[in-house]
Amino acid sequence: MPIMKVIYQCYAFYISARNSHITQISATSDKGSTYVLPKKPITPKAQEITGIKVEGSKMFCHDKEVKSVGIKEALKMFILFLAQYKKNIIIGHNIKSYDIPVLFCALNNCSIMNEFSCSILGFLDTLQLFKSLLPGLTSYSQSNLYNTVLNETYDGHDSMEDVVALSRLFHHLAPSTEAKQLSSFSFDSAARRYDHNQKTKLLLPTLTPLTEKKVITLRTANVIAASGMSFSHLRISYARDGRQGIEDVLKEEDVNGKVRVTKSKKIVDAISDFFKSLKPDA
Repeated sequence: MPIMKVIYQCYAFYISARNSHITQISATSDKGSTYVLPKKPITPKAQEITGIKVEGSKMFCHDKEVKSVGIKEALKMFILFLAQYKKNIIIGHNIKSYDIPVLFCALNNCSIMNEFSCSILGFLDTLQLFKSLLPGLTSYSQSNLYNTVLNETYDGHDSMEDVVALSRLFHHLAPSTEAKQLSSFSFDSAARRYDHNQKTKLLLPTLTPLTEKKVITLRTANVIAASGMSFSHLRISYARDGRQGIEDVLKEEDVNGKVRVTKSKKIVDAISDFFKSLKPDA
């Protein structure tokens, strides 16, 4: 279960699933941990794995009641902590595609993204880093890496245990500056990626008429939505120029020569035939 691990004077986030709320924040500097009362129910499976459960307004970890706060209060505490050190680099395992979107979602929902950004320089994803340092492993899960490199095990379902484990791994492997740079990305690029993904999520449901009828696969629908197009865009393109309109909009190239969606004649024909079959007022 992925966890955002933030070391070097920063925090660690425990996240039970991609669309879940943050439930635990831990810091390596003071060995402290903050439990966050989630607004979404914790699934039985997540309870079993993490030992965290909620009953009413009370939160428990391995059947012991723990003090918890709301997400906004927890994030504000986090921001105050970061502000002590100004230019922070958040380091975590598989955070680029997993944890950061959840964190950004919480920050946006609490309207404190700008406050957070003031103390962040960027991020470093140790999944990419460790793959470059230790090529050829069968698994790059943090628990497997910890066992392989240090010949030890730890409780990977506890935020504090997990952040300390990552810190030990990172320092033990002592990556070079160049290796760290290759696995790093800026706050601005992370924010752009998040915004892009949010827009894609808004556009994807509009393409349901095409996926439900199996005109296109869900994967193709994701590519279309990621390109900034909705069902209405495709329909307008067909209304203007028929099949050629669909082909032109799907094959459009950017300045680097990358195709917007696809050059597949099969997909162009399928979408064109779909719109051709619709009634004029559909």
